[in-house]
Amino acid sequence: MTTVSSTPATTAATTPSTTATGNSTDALNKLSSDFNNFLTLLTTQLKNQDPLAPMDSTQFTQQLVAFTGVEQQINGNKKLDQLIALNQGDQLTSAVGFIGTQVEAVSSQAWLDPSGVASQIGYALPAQVAAVMVQVQDSTGAPVRNLTGTILQGHNVVTWDGKNDYGYAMPSGVYSVSLQAIGQDQKPITNVVTSIIGTVTNIASDPTNGTELSIGEVQVPLSGVTSVKKPS
Repeated sequence: MTTVSSTPATTAATTPSTTATGNSTDALNKLSSDFNNFLTLLTTQLKNQDPLAPMDSTQFTQQLVAFTGVEQQINGNKKLDQLIALNQGDQLTSAVGFIGTQVEAVSSQAWLDPSGVASQIGYALPAQVAAVMVQVQDSTGAPVRNLTGTILQGHNVVTWDGKNDYGYAMPSGVYSVSLQAIGQDQKPITNVVTSIIGTVTNIASDPTNGTELSIGEVQVPLSGVTSVKKPS
């Protein structure tokens, strides 16, 4: 996974590795090997054919055409892989501008940095509700802190002070976030999505998720970013 960091050691984006291109090359090499074996067998058959009953040229001509078609398709896939790799590199370079900015992105995680400052937790309510409770959990899933959230319709933000329910500071790390909302009819609302709000420290290219932004040790895909704010 290729990474662009806000640390002084890293100054530029690096084009991601292209695993798919390697797969296309392997397929082309395999086809070339099979084609050589095919020609060897065909030559042997022609040398040893019965002069009174020669082979039907139509069959091996069709096989030659089939090999050519497959080769063209693999070459086309290889070119497509190269274009995808170039596009990923362009996205990574363009995303460098996010470093140092505050973003909000869809996530069920929160980051608590070594200085005890936690990323904020955002959520959007479809309507005003009766109650909102945001729970922060550690890596084992054990509850750490229960926070009362704003009940107003629209976008809301909860700030965690990095402490547990007993007032003790928690260690730095990645924490899970869950939200429970109760509607005015006292029924639970289950479609509320949480987000993480924090400063981007790194940019990376992931083979599965594409370009990812890092808020501390929490990675979020660029496609999941809902807002960007320059530092004041």
